[in-house]
Amino acid sequence: MGVLVLGDKSAAIFEVNGASRRIHVGESIASSGWILVEVRNDEAIVRRNGEVRSIYVGQQF
Repeated sequence: MGVLVLGDKSAAIFEVNGASRRIHVGESIASSGWILVEVRNDEAIVRRNGEVRSIYVGQQF
């Protein structure tokens, strides 16, 4: 849904079960197994079991 680029407190906002959730770098996204590893501009980088994905603002995950 969105990203907050705040240096070491950067976060991304994801919709989880119909509710907006702020996930900080290093935290897992609900029980999906995906971990937020980086936030930059309009992009969130997530990783799970060695797989890395870029998610852009407005894109569904």
